[in-house]
Parts: sequence; structure tokens; C-alpha cells
Amino acid sequence: MTRPHTSAEPTDPATSGPAATPGSSRPTKRQRGSKLAQRLRGSALARWAIGGLGAFYVWLCFRTTRWEWVGREHLDPLLEGPAFIGAVWHARLALVAMLRPRGRRAIALISENNDGDLIARVIANLGAQAARGSSRDPNKPDKERGGGAAMRELVEALEAGAIAVMTPDGPRGPRMRVKPGVAVTATHASVPVLPVAYSTRRGKLLRSWDRMLLPRPFDRGVWVFGAPIAPAALDDRAAIEAKMEQIEQALMAVTLEADRRMGRETPDQGETLVLP
Repeated sequence: MTRPHTSAEPTDPATSGPAATPGSSRPTKRQRGSKLAQRLRGSALARWAIGGLGAFYVWLCFRTTRWEWVGREHLDPLLEGPAFIGAVWHARLALVAMLRPRGRRAIALISENNDGDLIARVIANLGAQAARGSSRDPNKPDKERGGGAAMRELVEALEAGAIAVMTPDGPRGPRMRVKPGVAVTATHASVPVLPVAYSTRRGKLLRSWDRMLLPRPFDRGVWVFGAPIAPAALDDRAAIEAKMEQIEQALMAVTLEADRRMGRETPDQGETLVLP
């Protein structure tokens, strides 16, 4: 049987290397790129450089974009006074550190992996702090991921008057589905939750699990803020689940409004999160 010709086979033996054969272990271009990215993430020097470059890119995008502000009356009183949690979907996290007022302490919940390390370095260069940890995977409830210690760190910071930033669907989804962490933290610290979203005209939607919106410099964009959501009165399952639903609906509302104003289609939500 004749083997079908593919573009991977050389057409000129005099100028080409050996052809890939079925079962060959020769890595593809995508696999080589993935290995290179892993090596860079594992290098302390590379992480330091990427953190600085990432912070500069965030600053450049924020400063050169013509922003429209919707719901600023919800944001400004909180920036000037009491502690609060800014809740934003993981896909719209990139620029949030730029909202920190000069001299105001801000702390974000960041996962304890290599990608989280890069994010922590970026926000540190922008003047914010990171509490490292993430919520338990509902499919692996016995595996501790540092979420408890990180939540206590956030609560202490909030009680001292800081601003906290949390991604209720992070670090691995389901996309745009609220996990308990934000509602529990708000209840323990007795602070409100502010729904936050931004969208831009020319930003690129990545093919990541969260469909990250990567902003671009010299663009048009919009920030949308919802009304602050009071913390649950009781730290029990029913009260927390009710507050989770309220936060999720509010976050979807500001995200849909931001995308509508920029002529974008909002990605679909992930599967409904079932709590253990």
C-alpha cells in the first residue's frame, strides 16, 4: 500500500533532513515551544525579567487606552475609605492592579504554581502584594492547595484596611463560575464585594481555559463596576451559596455590559460548579 504524501516529508533529499516516520519521537514545533516556555518559567532570571516586562506592558496598555468608566460611583467611595474585595473573572485580571490608589495597600490571591509566580512578580512591580494559594479542586477535596492560609492572610489584610482582589473562578475554573472563597473571605472580614470587569475593542481572546482577554496598547476600552455586595450574615452553607449566586450574577452582568459596549461577544460560562 502506498503511503500518502504529507507536508512533513522532504521533497528534495539533497536539501532536506530525514523525514519523520510514523511513531517517531521527534518533537513538533508546538511541543518545542511548550518545553521552552517550561524552561523559562523554571528559570529565576527569566521569571524576574518577565515580571518586569509584564508590568511595563500592563502599564503601557492601561495608560495608552482611552477608557470609558461605568459605575464609577460604586468604586470611588471604596477606594477612598473602607476595605473591600474586588471580584473579577480570571480572564479580566490583567489590568486590575492599575486601579490601586497610590499609597493604598492592595493584595491579590494568586495560585501557588509557576504561572502564579509570574503574576505575583508582575503585580509586585505595580505596587501590589500576593497571597499565595488557591481553593481546593472540587474533584480532589483532600488535596490542600494553600487556600486556607491565603484566606487568613487576606482576612488579616482586609481587617487592616487593605483592598483585596480575588478571581472567583481561578485558578483553573470552571470559567466564570464562582467558587466559595470570595464569599467566605468577605464574611470572615465583614467587607463588601465589588464586581469589576473591563473590555477593550482590539484585545485578543486567548485559547486558554478562561479565554483570557489580552489587552493591547493604544486601544479603546471600558471599565464597568457593579453595586457592592454585602457579605453573608452567616458562615454556613446556605448563606454562602446564596451569596455565591449573587456574586456570580453581578459579575456576569458587568462583564456582559463591558463586552457589549466594546462590540464583543462574551465567552460562554463553564459547567456549573457542584460543591462537595
